[in-house]
Amino acid sequence: MKPKKVAFKAAFLHLLVLILILLLVRTGFSEGKGTGTISFEGVIESVSKDLKCFAVNETKIIISSSTQIIDENGNSIKAEVLRPGFYVAVQGLQKRDGFLAKKIVIKKRKGV
Repeated sequence: MKPKKVAFKAAFLHLLVLILILLLVRTGFSEGKGTGTISFEGVIESVSKDLKCFAVNETKIIISSSTQIIDENGNSIKAEVLRPGFYVAVQGLQKRDGFLAKKIVIKKRKGV
């Protein structure tokens, strides 16, 4: 083989490996940003005194001014109503310090 062809093949191989590495790294970073909405249910374990967050299944749920809090019938509820022991369904975005709640539905426990 000619030296130019060997050098070209080596450069092409290095470029291919670099592209694969960049694709893998980019995928890993996008998963950490919490781009999708996650839903789960559970019992409120604790509520912060300032009503800005609460815990469900040992997970911090952050309440913002845009968080919609409703009951099962769709009636709007104020954050002051949230108490430990309430069964809730939460839709939110995963953040580094917990979940930013987009919607919280206060539900009756199954079988109650």
